[in-house]
Amino acid sequence: MSLSEGLSAWIGEVAGGRPGPLIPLSGATSADVFGVEVAGLQLVVKHFVFPAFVDEEPDRAIHEAEILDHVAAHSTLPVPRIVAVDPDGSRSGAPAVLMTRLEGSGGLTAVTPAALEQLADRAAEIHDIPIRGVRWRHERYNQPESAFVPSWATDAGLWREAFERAAVDQPYDPVFIHRDYHPGNVLWREGTATGVVDWLYACVGPAGEDFGRVVVNLALQFGTIAAGEFVALIGSHHAPFWTLACWMDWLPFDKGAGAVEAWGADGERSAYEALLHLIMQSRS
Repeated sequence: MSLSEGLSAWIGEVAGGRPGPLIPLSGATSADVFGVEVAGLQLVVKHFVFPAFVDEEPDRAIHEAEILDHVAAHSTLPVPRIVAVDPDGSRSGAPAVLMTRLEGSGGLTAVTPAALEQLADRAAEIHDIPIRGVRWRHERYNQPESAFVPSWATDAGLWREAFERAAVDQPYDPVFIHRDYHPGNVLWREGTATGVVDWLYACVGPAGEDFGRVVVNLALQFGTIAAGEFVALIGSHHAPFWTLACWMDWLPFDKGAGAVEAWGADGERSAYEALLHLIMQSRS
């Protein structure tokens, strides 16, 4: 039995009907994600088939399932509901999560004041979810000691200043965070946010992490003007230190000098450095 056949057989067993074809969905990096219809229900299955990601966190499927149950129990946020979990892949060939499918598609096509407000409001709702019972804690992806100034940087002094500033974590009030919150993990339909997805990194951590990731993603996709508008909108909720940490996370410092030197086209590198200027100007 092939991997896809095993996955389909498991879906049919746990969902109580014969599944339709598995339709690949784009946007995921840690798993294969498919849309599938079972007995008239529109579902999504996330199949963790990449060994490197599973080795890094063997309980990825359990992590996302527990978090989605927690969010559903303690908020009115529109999130997928869990149908079934194969924690270790013993039934579907790899760890898997089967969940309901929400309306909308991931990613903004244009930045509007209404869209920015919805991003800020959804983040605030996430941070209001209680942390009791959440097992996972925030850890930075890239440690400052692994960072260095790549040869393509145009302002090496500013990079070094940024690394020094990021070297010591700032204290924070622990809240529930999505940990990968950005416009691509919010579903949209005609300019309205219809749901929040991809919760497998959610944990207890700093609220500034979620806001900072929005700033980084807006800057790299739409430019620093859009990012600056979001910073102005959230006001005191913006924590420049955590936005700087998110900026550092974007480069593959953990994969070595070769990966960093090869990263990005010229336009991406320019946008990345422009974002650094924005962050350092708003430092606190």
